[in-house]
Amino acid sequence: MAYKQLTLEQAAELLNCPQKHLREQAMQGDAPCIRQGDKLFFDQEEIMNWWSLHILEHNPALQKEQLQPLCPVLPSALCTLDRIDIALPGKSKAAILKNLTALAESTGFLYNASEFHDSLRSREEQGSTALPGGVALVHPQSRDEFLFEESFICLAKSQNPIFFGEANGMTSDIFFLLACKDDIHLQVLATLSSLLITTDIIHDLRCAETPTEMLTALVTAESTASSAKGQHK
Repeated sequence: MAYKQLTLEQAAELLNCPQKHLREQAMQGDAPCIRQGDKLFFDQEEIMNWWSLHILEHNPALQKEQLQPLCPVLPSALCTLDRIDIALPGKSKAAILKNLTALAESTGFLYNASEFHDSLRSREEQGSTALPGGVALVHPQSRDEFLFEESFICLAKSQNPIFFGEANGMTSDIFFLLACKDDIHLQVLATLSSLLITTDIIHDLRCAETPTEMLTALVTAESTASSAKGQHK
């Protein structure tokens, strides 16, 4: 991704975050920023990766923005049956990342599989995308315009649960691979993060025996979340 500097207003809009909150986080040294006098500027890739970490950590201070995202596209719309593997091989994190890259390459959207794999590894080095419950929301560190042609999601269940870096030392066996352009990356990530908390999707994915059943589990979770949100309006 080419370096792009954002103003406070632009960064807040990109993150769907109140300007006041983002300014506070920047002034406290939490959010990465560049200070020029009284003005704050943000590198687009850095601030998006920072926000991604907060989404995965379910930071209580940001929960309202994270768990009720304004997502322009449902995750299921980006995932097709040929992007689902019900028996992903791999007995280590390195092997899982390699095989997820191969699954992504089969979509035909990657410009360079090696660079995509490197971006996945860089993101994991920044902080594991593994979450409680045995799920990981794997995504590249960069959404460079030359990394993949269009947004897509791959979904896989590994043959063997493996330690993927979950904070409490638990293993992971359900893997979402998100390759989304900047305009929807954070919203899709937040939507999936929310589904893991508010629906039975983890159980349903683990019980699924075919790609069709796994995709159905995702669609069902989205429908359940949408109905629950409507009831609370």
